[in-house]
Amino acid sequence: MAKEQFMQRLESTRGQWLVNDEQSPPFSSWETVRLTRGRFIHISAGTPTQLSEDGVLFIGEFVDLSPVLNLSEADALHGRHEAARKRLVGHYTCFAEGEVSTDPGCMAPVFYHHESRMASCSPRLLAEILGSAVAPMEIFHGSRPDWLPGPWTRASGVRRLLASQRLNLGDFVVQPLALISEVMSSDPVGEMASVLKHTFNHFRCRKERLWLALTGGNDSRLLLATALATGAKIETFTFAHRLIPSEDVEVAQKLAKIAGVPHHIIGPSQIDVAELEYALWYSLGHSAGLDIDTIAAGLWSGIPGNALVIRGLGFEFGRRFYHGVLHNTAWADARDATMLYRCLARRWLRGHQPSVAPALQEWLDWAALTPVGVDPRDRLYLEQRIGVWCSSNEQALQAAGRRIINPGNGDYLYSRMNSLPSSLKESALWQRRIIEEFAPDLMRVPFTQPSKLRKAVRLAANFCRSVGIRRLDQKINERSAAQK
Repeated sequence: MAKEQFMQRLESTRGQWLVNDEQSPPFSSWETVRLTRGRFIHISAGTPTQLSEDGVLFIGEFVDLSPVLNLSEADALHGRHEAARKRLVGHYTCFAEGEVSTDPGCMAPVFYHHESRMASCSPRLLAEILGSAVAPMEIFHGSRPDWLPGPWTRASGVRRLLASQRLNLGDFVVQPLALISEVMSSDPVGEMASVLKHTFNHFRCRKERLWLALTGGNDSRLLLATALATGAKIETFTFAHRLIPSEDVEVAQKLAKIAGVPHHIIGPSQIDVAELEYALWYSLGHSAGLDIDTIAAGLWSGIPGNALVIRGLGFEFGRRFYHGVLHNTAWADARDATMLYRCLARRWLRGHQPSVAPALQEWLDWAALTPVGVDPRDRLYLEQRIGVWCSSNEQALQAAGRRIINPGNGDYLYSRMNSLPSSLKESALWQRRIIEEFAPDLMRVPFTQPSKLRKAVRLAANFCRSVGIRRLDQKINERSAAQK
């Protein structure tokens, strides 16, 4: 497919925006709004936007938690970006006070180019406008790390805004932003349960058509339990794919039956190579996970266009995700990316990754300058695993044209997860307590534990798939360079 056709599809994709100093939009169908400091924001048709009474512009899918929060006037004095983080959950970009920031998990990522004074949710759009060279793909799905650490991207000069940063739209210099709030709570599990119920009550009151991505793990089971506890009307679905465990499909069916909700198994379906090329091109090859396969196989077309898709990303922050891999934090104390890389990477699978260690070093240096009350392994998870890996997948999924939200992505929830004692984080005990409170029958279905043999087979299949993805990505970039 020609690059012109790709650009036409990008133009019509909802959720796209570009900030620059040009009054005319990059595409005739986009709407233009004047920002402060001589900047304009251009927004694609159908993009969800909200302008508050005090002039804050939000783009994305989110829920306001203010009705159930006790925010003091002192909280509001910290700034509008900090205030937005305290009261919102979901995917959103915040434009206020001449700056831009994203949600605490960067589910709505921001990319920028300092010299040209441009920012966008699309790294591909920036790369095309600027004519940036795109570096070879280093991502290998199934390896560690299987993302290019932020703030680096593959496009020359294009940067990714970290979760602990906000970008000044005047000089395009980043400033620190609190990663998560520091709280002391006597009942963090109860508070998280209340906020989850408020979120789903919001969906119910708005009569949203909810489709929940159900696998049977802790995260999606927790969200299903919350929907049942609030009476929110919901349907569940599971994608069928050769690399998605069959156990997930079977457990999801059992859970949906117990819950008494409709369940849809979507797929399997053959991958359309042209669609896979577009997904890789659109995401700048930052997403090499299975999400782009679901786009290329047309699986998202099985979900109604007006549905709000619920996903369970972010909850692993409360489960000490990297503590079993990184047994200490010496790499953080020494600010040594080489040490971190050696401890983190699956060297026998990772492939050639010359940019990963320098990118990790830049992040480590930034983290040292902006300390927060979070274990460095948990910060690595939130700011890189969620803020880059999951963020890249969510950005790629915009190409599917569906509304998506992760109710676990919010400062209120992350700060409570951070305050949990280790005993509640082990085995997702805090999540299971909420499930038992909201919908105890869901605990009758055992959690899946794939065998070592199945894991090995899946890892080998991921390796073969990743080799093919790299070759296709190289072909796309060679063709794009020839067309310039």
